[in-house]
Amino acid sequence: ESMKSLGTDAFYTQVIRDGMSRAPVLEFDSIKDCYDCFQWVRQNESFEKMKLHFDQTSRYANLQRVDPRIEGNYLFLRFVATTGDAMGMNMVTRGTGKAIECLRSAFPQARLLSISGNLCVDKKASALNWIEGRGKSVVAEAFIPAQIVERVLKTNVDSMVAIGHAKLLVGSSAACTIGGWNAHAANVVASLFIATGQDAAQTVSSSMCMTQLNKRALDGALHISCTMNCLEVGAIGGGTMLSPQSKCLEILGCRRDILKPGQNSERLARIVCGVVLAGELSLLASQCNEGELEKSHLRLNRSSRNLMLSDTSNTPPLSSPVHCRRASSAAVIPQSIPESLPISLDNVSITERRRQNININRDNESTTGSSALSVLTQTGTKLLKKANNGHMPCGPL
Repeated sequence: ESMKSLGTDAFYTQVIRDGMSRAPVLEFDSIKDCYDCFQWVRQNESFEKMKLHFDQTSRYANLQRVDPRIEGNYLFLRFVATTGDAMGMNMVTRGTGKAIECLRSAFPQARLLSISGNLCVDKKASALNWIEGRGKSVVAEAFIPAQIVERVLKTNVDSMVAIGHAKLLVGSSAACTIGGWNAHAANVVASLFIATGQDAAQTVSSSMCMTQLNKRALDGALHISCTMNCLEVGAIGGGTMLSPQSKCLEILGCRRDILKPGQNSERLARIVCGVVLAGELSLLASQCNEGELEKSHLRLNRSSRNLMLSDTSNTPPLSSPVHCRRASSAAVIPQSIPESLPISLDNVSITERRRQNININRDNESTTGSSALSVLTQTGTKLLKKANNGHMPCGPL
């Protein structure tokens, strides 16, 4: 319903900043030595020297700045660079290593304690990432006429604005969240990250989002916006090279042949922010109608009762053991695994899969379930049966 309310003419997204970061930590014998290096790093000539070493590590690496910070006799250096269409953590790490070699030629007494000193900041919600950004900083907005809010979202603009203020601003601030001024941005980010081969652990930082709702004075329309300052996404490299994830990126138009590196990853970041906005709109609208959220969860939840197959006559109850022939692991493991199945099936028994709310119909070898696990289990079951002459082993493989 939220997507129906978003007209293309009144929807806009933009990447406002781009730069992946890595922050090594150096130790010095004295604060004076630390400060001398701090001053050296801040000079333009020194930056150009480090940039030369940094950029030579990749044709897509482009060092933008180095932000030094002193903590006692420790010197943290936050290297920020653009990385083309890659998310770029490995690229920035390599470049940082070469830049540190350049620095230590001028300060041999500097001891590199860690190439990542946690000022990056990677896989942690942090005020620094919210203020300075990491990866792509993106904004999205939509204007929704009052009549569309009432007809499609089944609420009104004033109610949406009121819940946005109380929940997103006051509630999140009272909880002292960092980047948590939103309804459920993490749900959308996690789903899209898994589908497109991103680093799922970076959901913790990439889902930092501020959602704002206002009533436009001109015509009373609802104005909703999302600001995401730390979207760590890439269109190449890592999990994006897996076949299903690569196909998802193609569907989203993020695998286009382009002249300017970085446009595909920027498009992906804008898509993520736009879908987050739609998700925010949907959840907030449902919460404006008392009881709707609970009813929808109860109606659509993934319980075994709602996932039962139409014909379960051949499926024993959960309390009944599943009798099947055991086999050695050598007999059941296929000689080759398709690229589209990047999963280990070790120690997964039929009984365990049943506990995961996945019902197996042994007549037609189909499975049901609303999670990705059901699809993987179905594929894995067919592979194992084929390798074991039609029999399904049970127990640990």
